[in-house]
Amino acid sequence: MLNRLEHSHLFISALDDKHEWFRYHHLFVDFLRHIQTEINPMEIPVLQKRAASWFEQNANLDKAFEYALASGDPEWAADLIERNIYSMIRTGEIFTLTHWMGKLPDEIISQRPRLSLPYAWGLIAAYRLDLARYWIEELKRQLDQYEHQIEVEPGTGMSKVDNNFENAGLWNLRGGLALCQSSLALFSGDIEKAAEFTQQAASVLKDENPFIRSLISLDNSLYFILSGDNPKAIESLRDTSRVAKQANNLLVMITSTCQLAHVLVSQGQLNQAWATLQKAQYMATGPDGTPLPLAGMVDTGFGEVLFERNNLDEAYIYLERGHQNSQPMWSFSNMDGMITLARLYQAKGEVEKAKEIMTEASVMALSTEVSKWDDTVISAVSTRLALQRHDLTEAKLWWVRGGYPDLAETIALESYPYHVFEYLQLTQARFLILSGEDTGNSKDIQRALNLLEPLLFEAQRFQRFTSQIEILILKAMAQFALGDERAKDILRQALALGEPEGYRRVFLDEGQRLKELLLQCRAAQRASTSYLPSVAFIQQLLEETPHFDGIAQASPPRVKQRSSPTVIETESGPPIALSMREMEVLRLIAEGKSNQEISAQLFLALNTVKRHAYNIYTKLEVRKRTHAVSKARQLGLIP
Repeated sequence: MLNRLEHSHLFISALDDKHEWFRYHHLFVDFLRHIQTEINPMEIPVLQKRAASWFEQNANLDKAFEYALASGDPEWAADLIERNIYSMIRTGEIFTLTHWMGKLPDEIISQRPRLSLPYAWGLIAAYRLDLARYWIEELKRQLDQYEHQIEVEPGTGMSKVDNNFENAGLWNLRGGLALCQSSLALFSGDIEKAAEFTQQAASVLKDENPFIRSLISLDNSLYFILSGDNPKAIESLRDTSRVAKQANNLLVMITSTCQLAHVLVSQGQLNQAWATLQKAQYMATGPDGTPLPLAGMVDTGFGEVLFERNNLDEAYIYLERGHQNSQPMWSFSNMDGMITLARLYQAKGEVEKAKEIMTEASVMALSTEVSKWDDTVISAVSTRLALQRHDLTEAKLWWVRGGYPDLAETIALESYPYHVFEYLQLTQARFLILSGEDTGNSKDIQRALNLLEPLLFEAQRFQRFTSQIEILILKAMAQFALGDERAKDILRQALALGEPEGYRRVFLDEGQRLKELLLQCRAAQRASTSYLPSVAFIQQLLEETPHFDGIAQASPPRVKQRSSPTVIETESGPPIALSMREMEVLRLIAEGKSNQEISAQLFLALNTVKRHAYNIYTKLEVRKRTHAVSKARQLGLIP
């Protein structure tokens, strides 16, 4: 009958390739529902519940919850959700679970601690921190009230207890609350308080329950990650993964494995990180071959490794897919993916697209609550991207927006987790170096070197290998700007560290500024007996450096003392600020000099002159040389 109906295109349509599952045609469905509503509307809730039960039995909980809530019986729906909480958390479907619990009336959630505590934890996982705090405080208030109201019946030794609290089961309330409070403390930047709550949870919750132990272990791992100690973080994450595997807790298994890969990248083990992500990818694939909700985190990890190795096309596929799969939520992983995606666009020369991605990330960070550092990190990344374009004006705007201290002041370590503090200091050092080169202020460059020395010591102590490479690159750039011949030897150290694991972008992102030093390193390495870095590796970086034309560019002028940048107030709009180098280029443009002539006169690479000219046109809001000269004269910038 089914085959005949389908062949005749009557009433039904197949749901699978084997034509074993069917449903009514959507028009026939509408007709039947209309008739049902007219003839027997009282039966509709019964049918909704029957459908919910059928989907629950067939492991389609998303549909089951949908029909249960549509039945109009929230208590019945709450029962269905409650008995499936454990399995959904275990498989990492915490965001789906949180979504459906949020559809229940607040009074029902409030009366059921088996719902309210997982709901609070799910809200934390979804980074809806204010709402999570509300439910934690509500549950804490009820728990305190419950404990004070327990009465012992005379002669029986029995207590009058609220079954809702007595039957909390897996979610031991005090321990569960401590876990939630630990996570909130982490996101609020209070790492020590988070550790206290984790210890409190461990003392209350039953040690023999591996599911609970896996959650506690993940909290401990996050503590070491935020403290910047890679060896301890790796040891803790591996232990967390082992405990989560015993508990069959996919959420923690996938999260801890992806975090382990991230730390391995920081430790300089790109190959091991890739193998670890492959394990996570296997975990994040369902029995039917479809990706689980956390698969986006895995794709982002793959994309970041590929990007560092300069495989831009492959990296884009993974990063874009990870970004799309992570759209429903906002997390550190999603933020990292968007940042790497923006860096990728800029590496491909698509600057406007990179800016769009960072603007999107900034809007998401401001509208959600991943942590107190998310907007801080995005401002720092945007500052760094602007510095890579040698746009010091835009870099300054992002630096100020991030709320950081003046470039000459010190960033306080106690205000940030270590990896954020380190990133900020490296950005500040890069800013000081470029600003010092641009203005001729050698003190700024020396100040950058003073920042880098203690960072290098800590990077070596905590085995932050990727950071070591970046610090050495910046040291080499600073020494080169000061005319120190040791600059090439420092860069050779960085190259020797980066070559075995295939590091590329950490060098290439410096662009033409590193090219002269790379040329010196190539010459020094040809005369050297050391194996690393290889001449072939240095040559490959030279060939991949943006705008490389095969001709050694002239060395940038050594630092000379110059006056401060020129700032012109305008009647409408923001002030116009031109650096001293941009003013020099502008004056030569006004004299009718070509870019080639300016390049020769100022001892700058032709591409550097073009970049300065582009920045001048952008700031003056013009497109042609003649228009730039005319507007500059109107503003009094040049005679």
